[in-house]
Amino acid sequence: MKQLVIGGCVKNVGRYLPQIFRNIDFLREWFSDVKVVFAYDQSFDDTLVKLRYYQYKHQHDVEVIPCHNNHRIRTVNIASARNTIMGYINKYYSTYELVCFLDCDDIISGDFIRETFEHAIANYSKWDALSFHRRRGYYDIWALRYDPYLASCWGFGEYSRSHVVQHIQCDITSRLNGMNLEDFLPVESAFNGIGLFKIEKFKEARFDGMYHHNINFVNPFNYEYSPSNDDCEWPNFYENARKKQSDLKVMISPMSPY
Repeated sequence: MKQLVIGGCVKNVGRYLPQIFRNIDFLREWFSDVKVVFAYDQSFDDTLVKLRYYQYKHQHDVEVIPCHNNHRIRTVNIASARNTIMGYINKYYSTYELVCFLDCDDIISGDFIRETFEHAIANYSKWDALSFHRRRGYYDIWALRYDPYLASCWGFGEYSRSHVVQHIQCDITSRLNGMNLEDFLPVESAFNGIGLFKIEKFKEARFDGMYHHNINFVNPFNYEYSPSNDDCEWPNFYENARKKQSDLKVMISPMSPY
C-alpha cells in the first residue's frame, strides 16, 4: 500500500495511549512504510512515559516532539501542535504520500477495521482528504462544514448546543447512513477524530485556531449568527490549502474506521 506518516497531538492522554498504539500497529501492518510523529505538550499523568517506551520499541519510526503551547485559547494550542507535526513532515517526510491525523483520546475507542482503510486506498484517486463516519453516529460537528451548514455551529449563541448542533448531527448522520458504503460525501471540511490527507496537497497548509472568516452564506437557521474569536482548526486548514488547491477533494466515507 502507501507510505504513511501518522500524526497525533498528546497531552494528559496516558490512559488512552494503549488503544492508540494498538491501532498504530495495525496501520504498520497495512501500509508499506509507516512513521509516527507525536506533538507532546506538558502533561501531569504518564503520557510521556508511555510515549518514550513506545518510541524505544520503534526507535527508527517514532518521533516525540516537545511542544510548549500555553495560549489561553485551546484551539490555538491544538493548531500549533498540528503545525509542529506538519512542519516535521515537510522537513523529513515530504516524499511520503499520506499523513493520518488521529485524535489520541477516548474518541477512538475500538480496533481499526482493515476493510475501511483498504477501501480508502482502493479509491485513492477520488479524494485528497478523507475522514470517516462512526458506528455510534457522527459527532465532530465543529470541524464539519457542508452546504448549507458553512459556518461554525457554535456561532448561534444559546441555540448552538440545544438546536444547531443537534440538527446538523442528525442531518449528517442521516446522509451518511443512507449512502452506499462504496461512495464518498463531498464536504468543505471534516475530521471526526481521524483523517487521511495527501501530503502533496497540504504541504503548505497551516492550521489556525482563530476565527478569520468573512463568510457570505445563507443562514439556514432562524437564529442570529455571531461567531466567537476562536474556531476549530480544521476548517481553517482546508481553507488555507485551497489557496493553492482550489479543486481540493475533501470527502467523508460512510464506513467506520473502528
